[in-house]
Amino acid sequence: MRKTLAQLEGQLVAFSGWETGSRHNQTWTCVSRPYVIVWNRNDSVQQAVKKKGGFRYDHLWLSGDSERNQPQELSMFNKIGGIGVVRKYERGNGTSDYTVKTPPHRFLIEEFFELYNNDFENRSQKKRLKYLREALDIIDNHEKGSCEIIFGMATSVSSFKEQVQSQELEIKRSIYATELALKSATMNGKCQSLDALKILGNKALPAKGF
Repeated sequence: MRKTLAQLEGQLVAFSGWETGSRHNQTWTCVSRPYVIVWNRNDSVQQAVKKKGGFRYDHLWLSGDSERNQPQELSMFNKIGGIGVVRKYERGNGTSDYTVKTPPHRFLIEEFFELYNNDFENRSQKKRLKYLREALDIIDNHEKGSCEIIFGMATSVSSFKEQVQSQELEIKRSIYATELALKSATMNGKCQSLDALKILGNKALPAKGF
């Protein structure tokens, strides 16, 4: 076990297993019968752990980097998964072992979905565009190999990127159409501008959320 984990030291991996315990005030979680495989920075966790080429262990400790080492809610005997970096650590007795640490700058795609579905409709189109642009910036940095990691449990990074780009394009087109209509209405005079706005409001399609 330690030999293969040593080979993975410093690499991003996807993992899955059954949560069976914790220590250090629940900042470390024990995963029983974990499967660990090098992550390609695109697959969802569910996709990654179904692939061949990984390693099966008796148990594995999950922990957070110094910036995110917070107590975790336990889901005893439930199957869990995620993305992390294999790191070496020293035990209290002076021996060494390996853990999978949560990256300090990581973003979960499902958290973006939740944010958009709960808050997107209440924002202006320009605010929605800002949210989407921020997501695309994170994806861009991730694809360039930065320490800013984005991943999904059930959605791949490339699939999420396509969805965000589609939303961005749709909103840009809507903003352009609205501005064009307002400009045309202003040129036609005050009374006609009110009618134009009313017609536009009746025909405008609702903005899509995730």
